[in-house]
Amino acid sequence: MSDEPIPESPPRVQSPSSISLFDTCPLQYAHRYVLKTLKFKTSPQIEEGNQFHRAMYMRGTLGIALPEKYAKMEPALKVVDQWAESGWAIDFEAGLAVDGDFNPVDWPDRYKQSMGLENKLDLVAMKGGRGRILDWKTGKPKDDITQLLINAVTTFSNYPKVDTIDAAFAYSTTMTLSEPVKFERSNPKLRTTIKGKIMQIAKAHERGLFPPTPSGLCKAWCDVFSCKHNGRTGE
Repeated sequence: MSDEPIPESPPRVQSPSSISLFDTCPLQYAHRYVLKTLKFKTSPQIEEGNQFHRAMYMRGTLGIALPEKYAKMEPALKVVDQWAESGWAIDFEAGLAVDGDFNPVDWPDRYKQSMGLENKLDLVAMKGGRGRILDWKTGKPKDDITQLLINAVTTFSNYPKVDTIDAAFAYSTTMTLSEPVKFERSNPKLRTTIKGKIMQIAKAHERGLFPPTPSGLCKAWCDVFSCKHNGRTGE
């Protein structure tokens, strides 16, 4: 473990990315969100993700043609156009937040909560009691059920008339959609699963306990240079 002590700290509002980082390595999470020694740095991958999200948003909201490198995603957006034509309400870049008990919170007030979730949906469509969610991804295709679960839980909390949700990823690297996952509001495990993750992180904050999770990625990718599993100097 790192020799640097982690102070006790109040819990914070979580996001899909912060929960993912905690699941990957609690110590790395602590250096980013508690000690704040890890700054958010841009990279070619991050810039590519930003460009892709911006292009999809501009095409979806303003009808601006996709750049050539994303043109193969046009059929997916044409399907979204068809949803709109058949009465589905479409929202791009929907900011959804909940408190620790999953009550909806206005997006500008999300950081006034001591615990909860903030989540921005790339695309959510609603019609009657049905919902559809698409999450744009630029990395390698992988099944991130936690991300889809957070998407579903925050949508159910903010849209009380929605009873079922089909959620999927849209990948720019392969220009494909993942198999949709169906979520039901009536399933109590949805909230309890996410609540468990939030409480696990909150307890880590309260106790200052963030053990490292060593893996093959430590030396190549992690910037917590004080961790014994890293082995790099940071120079």
